[in-house]
Amino acid sequence: MDHPLCRITSFTIVSPFVLDIRFDDGTRRRIDFQPVLHGELYGPLRDAGPRMTALARRWADAEARGDMTVEAELRQISGRIAARAGRAGLSVDDRLLQSLAAYVGLLMRWNRRINLTALTADDRGLDRLVVEPLLAARRLPKPDAVLTDVGSGAGSPAVPMKLAAPAVSLRMVESRSRRAAFLREVVRQLRLEGTRVEACRLDEAAGRPDLLAGSDVVTVRAVRLDGRTLRDIQRLVKPGGAVFLFRNHAGVNAELPPLLQQEATWPLLDAPRSHLVVLRKQAAD
Repeated sequence: MDHPLCRITSFTIVSPFVLDIRFDDGTRRRIDFQPVLHGELYGPLRDAGPRMTALARRWADAEARGDMTVEAELRQISGRIAARAGRAGLSVDDRLLQSLAAYVGLLMRWNRRINLTALTADDRGLDRLVVEPLLAARRLPKPDAVLTDVGSGAGSPAVPMKLAAPAVSLRMVESRSRRAAFLREVVRQLRLEGTRVEACRLDEAAGRPDLLAGSDVVTVRAVRLDGRTLRDIQRLVKPGGAVFLFRNHAGVNAELPPLLQQEATWPLLDAPRSHLVVLRKQAAD
């Protein structure tokens, strides 16, 4: 039988080995761990009842303080995103602000453990991580576009674009396992519907029948562009679809494959100077 995974939201210590646990699906269970404390690994814990209780209480207090710190951090991030978006001429509603702040907060917490991005939650980082994708989301061809993000890594631009356009079907292609795990956690915590993480290389994705020529838009940031990479990207795009390149300059420093043509370049932010370069895929003769 399959059992859904639920997150522990809080717990109360009933006795040295018994916890009253609350889960994020609203259920509550009282669990006695003493029967499983046997063997070479867990047996010694039976003799540490009072000491373990004290440690657990200290841990619970620390977690509670941490939760308050996280809430304060998210409020601060939300306010700063609103300010940075306002400077770019964007008005962001409260629902979207909360979701964007939750994404940035999760990214910053994971980034302390694994190297996801060199960007931080300062003004420059928020511009790159959030504001540029919000500006690009206004260029999507339709509300329910199929969007594939290549080399998704830390989730930007894909996640903010999805949050700004919830009807979009999103596929994030990321070959590195730890980054793919982070992206799956983003999908779970933010409850992103119509979103998949494809833990594979670009060339593998470009050869899959379920991904071939299936995207209205392919987004690319922080991926080295050469002829082979652009050919693989081209294979993911529908005829008439587009490639959105997030760049610090207005051009593409690589030879374009025959079916891709540079259609437009849109300025995103003045400082730092950033552009959205749009390539259009032509129908094959």
